[in-house]
Amino acid sequence: MSANDSRGSLNKIVEVAEVSVRGGLFLFTGSTVATFVLALASIIIARLLGPDSYGLYSVSLIVPGFLLLFADFGVNSALIKYLAQFRVEGEKARVASLIRNGFLFKLSVGCLLFLVSFVFSDFFALYVLKRPGIGFFIRLVSLLIICQILFNTTKSVFVGLDRMELSAATSVTESVVKVVLAPLLIVLGFGIMGALVGHMVSYVVAGLLGVLIVYRIYREHSNPGLKFNFFEDLRFMFRFGVPLYSSVLLLSFLGQFRSMVLAWFTSDFEIGNYMVASNFLSLLSVLAIPISTALFPAFSKFDLNKERGELRKFFRYSLKYILLVIVPASMLVALISKDLVYFLYGVKYSLAPFFLTLLVLTYLYIGFSLVVSSFFNGIGRTEISFRISLMNCFVGVPLGLVLTMFYGVPGLIVSMIISGVTSLAYALRVAVCRFGMSFDVKSVVKIYLAAFLSAIPVFVVVTYFSLFGCLVNLFLAVMIFVGFYLVLVPVMGAIKEEDIDNLRNIFGKIKMLAPFIDVLLRFEHMVLKLCGYCS
Repeated sequence: MSANDSRGSLNKIVEVAEVSVRGGLFLFTGSTVATFVLALASIIIARLLGPDSYGLYSVSLIVPGFLLLFADFGVNSALIKYLAQFRVEGEKARVASLIRNGFLFKLSVGCLLFLVSFVFSDFFALYVLKRPGIGFFIRLVSLLIICQILFNTTKSVFVGLDRMELSAATSVTESVVKVVLAPLLIVLGFGIMGALVGHMVSYVVAGLLGVLIVYRIYREHSNPGLKFNFFEDLRFMFRFGVPLYSSVLLLSFLGQFRSMVLAWFTSDFEIGNYMVASNFLSLLSVLAIPISTALFPAFSKFDLNKERGELRKFFRYSLKYILLVIVPASMLVALISKDLVYFLYGVKYSLAPFFLTLLVLTYLYIGFSLVVSSFFNGIGRTEISFRISLMNCFVGVPLGLVLTMFYGVPGLIVSMIISGVTSLAYALRVAVCRFGMSFDVKSVVKIYLAAFLSAIPVFVVVTYFSLFGCLVNLFLAVMIFVGFYLVLVPVMGAIKEEDIDNLRNIFGKIKMLAPFIDVLLRFEHMVLKLCGYCS
């Protein structure tokens, strides 16, 4: 490859990364705000209800969550892909047609699932959840199915049209309504019912607001003479979306199955503690979800046959830069789990710190899963994603059932780790051996080692010098960990001068992040220079 070709290749990688980061930034900002507001809502709700009632509140939401598995059939993923494609190609009529028919299909399925939940609520309460007294709660939240369908579909339309800021605003709206309404209804004496109503109404408001915005966008792309072929559009979307949906369905089923297994074999108190621990993972999902959403269309911009070299580089860079953030964040949350839980939720959630430490282990390898799944979906090989999910489900279902039966919540979490690692090993093998992808093994090992070494002084402080209260301990732990990590990463060679240049090019045009990122990169460059790794 000539020097010009090499520069052109790098320019495309940086250009794709810039667009992905811009979109990811809006998603990250919205997701961060929404997640922290929802975290605040969960803290208030959990404190007001207590472990047992909070557990029952969580169990009441299992049935709508389970029925929602059968609401999409890959339409949301198809909307993201083809709205982006047709928008770039200037085919406004196709954009309008897909929006209209996608919504008609999703709304029809949602109404059907609503009726199933409402009519058979007592059956679900008695035979599925083993909680015969919560049939009323299930009927109450049945409307949540339709509202969440509208909410999720509007967000997919926004992402597909590269209107990430609207997707972020929709998420923030939902979280704000919930944090205001749910605690208010609990305080007014409605208890679990108030929490459920607040949760449901938040999706009603955000979903309807999103639909109104989508309708305005639809009007801009539509014209009076436009003809709509409902079934043709559905077949078109199904061809791409169903294999991907099948993959998501398996993983979502696995998640709902795990919730049901908890309802079968554990108490409301244990479920309440588990849900509190799970809530903290939302802090890490602030990093993971925007990255995953932005990478999907990013990988789609490369031609596998003509640009395999560029694709391999983008794969390698994506994995490295994601791990640089997610691995230390996961390690830090595991270290401060006890102080986090007790400070935010109170000491009555006594089992949650241990559950959280175990759950965070799943995030130590999620960076690999995000990049690999985005790669397969981006190049259109959704059947491979399906096989990965099938393996995860094949291992996770029986293992989760057996381990939860004998060991309760810790057994369930261990089954999650085993099934996740097994399916990831298969996914990496396919990506590397069949498609020629690669990653910098030395850099990856150094990132994990830097995070582990940074954790040692924090572990000592948290374990032996916890004399100042939860808030002071949290502050000290974060400062110590971040300080050590920022020094160790360049000292150990996990980040190089080339990486600093790449990150500066990617983030330099984003005014909101550029100053902050520049300070960090200058510090990393200074450490590299002191170590003699760069001039």
